[in-house]
Amino acid sequence: MYLPFGDKKLELLNLDDLAPVEKQVRIKGVDYVMAERQVGQMIESIQAVKRQQSLVESEDDDLSKSEAIVHGLIDSAKQLLPDCPEDVLRNCSVQQISAILEFANQSDADIASTGIEEKKEEKTKEKEKTEA
Repeated sequence: MYLPFGDKKLELLNLDDLAPVEKQVRIKGVDYVMAERQVGQMIESIQAVKRQQSLVESEDDDLSKSEAIVHGLIDSAKQLLPDCPEDVLRNCSVQQISAILEFANQSDADIASTGIEEKKEEKTKEKEKTEA
């Protein structure tokens, strides 16, 4: 956006106008709003991944490693879904927790394009049903 400013033009990037896509996750019929990831949280997530990698490479027993990794996954999911009770997350499968983390890491553009593709597929299926 360019604004006239005397003889000069002012270019302004208004970060307040950037509206993030609201993401929600449904678990057992209840929708939980996903918290917008802040830079600090991303740094913490990267550090947690590094800690998990060093744990995997450590000489600790496999059971301790697995327990620490699962706790790390649940902690990450809890940060993303602050309104979701921890016992609900603990009752999710590892695949479900991984899907939450992957969904959080998708860009808004990826989510929008995925939604568009899903709508195209739905229309194609409806068209096939009416033609049959």
